[in-house]
Amino acid sequence: MVSSSSRARSHGRSRIGCLFGLLIVTVLVYYGVGVGGHAYRYLRLLEEMNAQARLARYIDNTIIRARLIQRVDQLELPSEARRFTIRRTARPREITIRTEYQVEIELPFTAYPFSLRPEARAPF
Repeated sequence: MVSSSSRARSHGRSRIGCLFGLLIVTVLVYYGVGVGGHAYRYLRLLEEMNAQARLARYIDNTIIRARLIQRVDQLELPSEARRFTIRRTARPREITIRTEYQVEIELPFTAYPFSLRPEARAPF
């Protein structure tokens, strides 16, 4: 037979375990939203860079650069992301578009600088 005092203790432990689990999930969601926002903007920029690289056979580098800078401004990325390197090679006929910028990921009691380097390549 189980006594009522041991039943009460087991219920208390499960409640604390549940609260601890909810705390962990809340912390992960809170910091995940910040990291996820940076990842989302990175992927959107990379998508635009790939699209412009595929169109390179039809448009000039100055047009590509202007479109990419416009996208950086729309995504509200740091100004250093506007410094694109666009390089066309003859053999193989390929275009490479690169940029580099830093974002700060907020962690408890600190902010961690993280360097992002999107790059797109395509034949033209």
